[in-house]
Amino acid sequence: MIDFLFNPQGRISRKGYLVAYLAPMLFLTQIVSPVLTSAGLGVLTGVITIFYFWPGLVTVPVKRFHDMGLTGWYQLGFVGLQALAALILLQGLADELPDPEALQQAAPAEQQTMILAMISESARAQLGGALLALVGIAQMIFFLTVKGQPSQNRFGQDPHASGKGYAD
Repeated sequence: MIDFLFNPQGRISRKGYLVAYLAPMLFLTQIVSPVLTSAGLGVLTGVITIFYFWPGLVTVPVKRFHDMGLTGWYQLGFVGLQALAALILLQGLADELPDPEALQQAAPAEQQTMILAMISESARAQLGGALLALVGIAQMIFFLTVKGQPSQNRFGQDPHASGKGYAD
């Protein structure tokens, strides 16, 4: 599983993407992390986020592109769009930035509330957040709907040959 998540070589089928990567990642980030944060264990949420950073940004998308017979460098397009959306979001947050000392002195839960309030008051931050979500959703839909090449390609064996959804 470590090789699956951290090695960008090889291929991942749509099934492998959904079952071995997307479902566990969404479960951990959308269900487990909020529970941990509300229980005062926000540091574990940070660990989950850091754990999925490399696989979500590089490894898994590169392997999905490989499965389609494309170079993993196409992932740079998605990363560029996400970076642009994040810059728009951050500019919007900067427009609404409260007293920095108040933000630093607030508890983590209060910081989240303050940041959400800043986003809700800034049209630019809302636009950036919406674009960021839209790019992520578009990438997920793309990876879940585009079939891979049915036989071996220059990136490896067909992931369906092993029955696991990802090639060794």
